[in-house]
Amino acid sequence: MGQLLSSLNLRGGESIVPDLGFDIEHAKPSAEEADLYNHLSSLLVLPMPDLLKSLQAYRPASEMIRDAIAFPTPENENKAWDAVLPTVDMLRDFFEYASELEENVPRLLNVLCKGDVNKNLEQHQGLTRLFADILDFVFEFDYLKMRNPTLQNDFSYYRRMLQRGRYSKPADESVSDLRSAMVEDDQANRMSLFIAYPTPMLKRVIDTITEYVTKNRLQKSVSDCLAALWSTCYHTVNKKK
Repeated sequence: MGQLLSSLNLRGGESIVPDLGFDIEHAKPSAEEADLYNHLSSLLVLPMPDLLKSLQAYRPASEMIRDAIAFPTPENENKAWDAVLPTVDMLRDFFEYASELEENVPRLLNVLCKGDVNKNLEQHQGLTRLFADILDFVFEFDYLKMRNPTLQNDFSYYRRMLQRGRYSKPADESVSDLRSAMVEDDQANRMSLFIAYPTPMLKRVIDTITEYVTKNRLQKSVSDCLAALWSTCYHTVNKKK
């Protein structure tokens, strides 16, 4: 939870942070929440380590792209294309994960933010911990993303090649080349908008929560939930010092 806490600037000392006495670090899902917890955990928590590892292992294709642009021979363009494809696959995984966040964070908020927020957090400790894990991942992911600005350069070259008519082979052979090209181009446009932001995962979470608040008119409840979650994480880490 270090990324979550370090992203917040605490002013006035720990005395201003209420201690709810909630041990989030050792929180376990109750029988009541087990089904939802297991489902959301498989979608949102289990993929986290692999997503972070792939981003940490990212290697830019800048040199190959530079050669392909300066000397646009078929050989150089093939090398650049082959170099950016693993990055494109990785970015597609990130984009799909962000879509899962957009779909499933509201399900968490439905449980934690409707009614008595503090009571909800106490009764649904597993889901509270899961929400904290999601936010911690979001901050860590975006930190790594900001340290790799060449991601956008690699993807820009991929899109440039798409515009020139180069597409990946469809996995489903029954899909026509034209349809595959249209699908790939549309997805590339949406992925480009996603990674254009310095902190794409955080933006997706903020947009999702904002839409949820607007739709359900739960601004105070959601604010109280986030504040209580932050307070709990803060005291959990602070007690270890």
